[in-house]
Parts: sequence; C-alpha cells; structure tokens
Amino acid sequence: MKRWEALGDGILDTIVGISHDLREKNGPLHSQEWHAKQQQKIDAGLAAMERDLGEREFCFRNDFSLADICCGVVLGYLDRSLPKLEWRSRYPGLRRRAERLAARESFGKNSAQVTSQGGPAPTGAGYPDP
Repeated sequence: MKRWEALGDGILDTIVGISHDLREKNGPLHSQEWHAKQQQKIDAGLAAMERDLGEREFCFRNDFSLADICCGVVLGYLDRSLPKLEWRSRYPGLRRRAERLAARESFGKNSAQVTSQGGPAPTGAGYPDP
C-alpha cells in the first residue's frame, strides 16, 4: 500500500512541477532537458504502477483501497494537467483501472473523468480550471 502512495506522491509532484513551469507568464523557466527528465520520472512511475497492477482488478490485494484512490488521482490529474501526454496506449492496465474507477459513482463525482479517448476533464469535474 505504501508503495502506491509513494509512487503517487512522486508522480504528482512531478506533474505539478511541469504544469506550473508551462504556465509561467513569460514562458517556461526550465530547459527542454529539464522537461525531458521530468517526463522520464512520470514514465518510470507509471511503468512501476503498471507492473505492480499486472492483470489484477485492484491495485493492492483483492479489494478497493487507498492504493486505487492514489492511482485514480494520479491518472486524473495527469489528464487534467498534461492532457497531451498519451499514457493509455503504453499502460493498458492503468487505462483499464482508470476506466473502472471512473465508473464508480463515488469516484466519478470527485475526480477528473477518465475515458479511453483521453483528454482533459470537463470544467467542474473536481479540479480547478487550469
């Protein structure tokens, strides 16, 4: 469980860093190399989540848990903050998990809508407008 939390925290921190840099009024403050390195961090975190999830229905053991919430928050925030990043084709297990999470009433009300087509969540889907 703690591994999923740590992966989620690390990926979210990286997404926030990139998205804030891209929103700078005078253009990004960091170099292309910095952005590429941050992208590698996101990819490594998603790859670890994909490996850990495998073919299972849930992220940790056999029940819905905080690990599933962490996974859904990461994927929803990724869609919302960096909508051009295509992760679904590279991580089909995470795509399936995100779709199952989005179908949950409790999750769908409070998180970005995750679809198989991708893209940002509609306004008012639990995240402030970018």
